[in-house]
Amino acid sequence: PVWDNLMCWPHYVRAGENVTQPCPSYIQGFNRLEKALRFCKEDGTWQTHPSDKINSSWTDFRHCMKESDHTEHMPIVIQISTIGYSLSLGTLIVATTIMVLFRQVIL
Repeated sequence: PVWDNLMCWPHYVRAGENVTQPCPSYIQGFNRLEKALRFCKEDGTWQTHPSDKINSSWTDFRHCMKESDHTEHMPIVIQISTIGYSLSLGTLIVATTIMVLFRQVIL
């Protein structure tokens, strides 16, 4: 058996096959009706994440995540970041103006 830090996976999976399990119910925001996926490669080792640099085995929990969890708050995040960038630009313009004016006064 293999522990992936969230679930325990069975000890016997044929090489080259996928194995699925119901998404864990103890993770808030996971859809318990969906399934998590792992792939046993032809050489008998578990698939690693394509961008993983340490070669640890990878469980695909993408189906477990509810779509609304990702998209529900995006308009608010975009609005807050737009306001933040606008305030930052405004204060940068004010600071630059003050520096230019004081430079002229000193010279």
